[in-house]
Amino acid sequence: MSQLNTVEIKNTSDLVRDIRTKAVLNTDVEGLRKYKEQRTKALKDRRDAHETKQRLSSLEQEVQSLKTIISELANLKSRR
Repeated sequence: MSQLNTVEIKNTSDLVRDIRTKAVLNTDVEGLRKYKEQRTKALKDRRDAHETKQRLSSLEQEVQSLKTIISELANLKSRR
């Protein structure tokens, strides 16, 4: 990759302009690091929430199965 030819943009501390492409570039490395940390945490939180919902659904199904079994046992006992 070639070295970028940039100039600072007046009244800003984290922005430069690429002379060749005229693109405005953000040079705030600490801000980028914080953004990536926040994004990683948000993705982890979403995955955790999804896993928790799946576990809850599984538990609900198991409880329903147990209720059915108890009901069937109660019906068998009452027939005797």
